[in-house]
Amino acid sequence: MDDVGLSIRFARTDDSRLAALAPAHWRRKAAEKRFQKDRDQELVAGGLLADLLAGLGIATKGGLAIVEESGGKPRLRDFPGTHFSVSHTDGLVMCVVADHPVGCDVEKIVPLDDGLKRAIGSLETWTLKEAAFKCGTSVGKAYGVPAPKGYCAAVAQAG
Repeated sequence: MDDVGLSIRFARTDDSRLAALAPAHWRRKAAEKRFQKDRDQELVAGGLLADLLAGLGIATKGGLAIVEESGGKPRLRDFPGTHFSVSHTDGLVMCVVADHPVGCDVEKIVPLDDGLKRAIGSLETWTLKEAAFKCGTSVGKAYGVPAPKGYCAAVAQAG
């Protein structure tokens, strides 16, 4: 799914081809995880980002140099005008790349108990709020995006 200045991709967390593409930053994050499922999610997230950036013509011979901002948000050191956001949940990873600040969230659709429904409203509402938070700047718009069956997803863009 592509828009002017915005690209969105999803991948299953068992995609070993993408896991093999993960940049060093994501490999370090994965190594810190206690459970294999969490390590796999991190590796596929990093690989999906690398694959999406390569498809957009953004790649370097030495790999992607990822640095973290003061709040912990990762960014591309050598491409300051390229923004990205990554989210993962049980079984799925989402990555968004844009030419402006962006945030994304994906969640597996599960039944919510009444207390959680009162707290967050719905998973769709939660993904919108989480995407807006990850955008990290003045949000111009946040909206749900089509996701694979059994998941809901949202994107927020600066504006």
